Amino acid sequence: MDKPNPIIFMFSGQGSQYRQMGRELYDHQPVFRRWLHEGDRLVRDQLGFSLLDELYARDRKVSDVFSNTLATHPAIFVVEYAAAQTLLERGLAPDYVLGASMGSFAALAAAGVMGFDEALSAIVNQAQCLERHCRPGGMIAIMADPDLFPGTDYLRRHSVVAGVNFSRHFVVSALREQVPEIHRRLKESEVTAEVLAVSYAFHSPWMDDARQPVCEYLEKAPRRRPQLPIICCAQASSLSEVPPEYLWNVGREPVRFQSTIANLEAAGGWTYIDLGPSGTLANFVKYNLEPRSHSSVYPLMTRFGGELDKVDRLLATVGTARTSRLRGAR
Repeated sequence: MDKPNPIIFMFSGQGSQYRQMGRELYDHQPVFRRWLHEGDRLVRDQLGFSLLDELYARDRKVSDVFSNTLATHPAIFVVEYAAAQTLLERGLAPDYVLGASMGSFAALAAAGVMGFDEALSAIVNQAQCLERHCRPGGMIAIMADPDLFPGTDYLRRHSVVAGVNFSRHFVVSALREQVPEIHRRLKESEVTAEVLAVSYAFHSPWMDDARQPVCEYLEKAPRRRPQLPIICCAQASSLSEVPPEYLWNVGREPVRFQSTIANLEAAGGWTYIDLGPSGTLANFVKYNLEPRSHSSVYPLMTRFGGELDKVDRLLATVGTARTSRLRGAR
């Protein structure tokens, strides 16, 4: 019997968040709800506001802007970690974890490198350092060949490439005052682009003023040997050990998602499960797969809801198939 494809839990970062993310899971999945409440308790203690209110208060709409880093950093982490624990409790475990940008905090926690409290404290510290030391910035997702960047003067002069996700999708970062003009010029050139809901120019030199205090914190933060292989989108490779500055580098260096998936696909088929709030990484993976690929891709959450059905379908397909194949191999 064929060996089942290895399972990868994928965790996305800034720009994938929105109000009410994971609401169905919060309402109906006790494990998910328990971790959201634990995250809310810790955020209240460290930052003095309710994470649950930021996400699920009655006046919060999916369409509302959600870009305050002090809230979005911990919110993304807690929702993704809770989603992973929900699947684990239902018997679906990963063979690998993949962190894209700030999703690496959840990936490390899922791999046992840091505990939930430790990872959440680290991500809160990073948000606080950005608030204290960095100039406001932004990011723009551009639906075009990345070769557009070196051939476009205003992009080269006012932004940097923050990541390449597939052959027709890359992201640039810039200071806040430059973002509207960059977006306007792209529209004038009939290039489809979207300003992301972020407050800083992640994956750019404009983060560097926060480097020293962030890395000083990370140097002292507990780290354990990973219990699972970690796939790093900053290096487009897997890690067996995590250096102290890893969680700084994944937010500072460009996201090499296209190269990461290409390297994975060269090794065979995979089951990619996107635990990010928007299902963004699942879409990116699909655009990177060749027609002959034996991989499968599953998002767990999107802005349109339906998380409970997605969990059930995932368990019915991946979970059942994996269990039966493993039994047949004995």
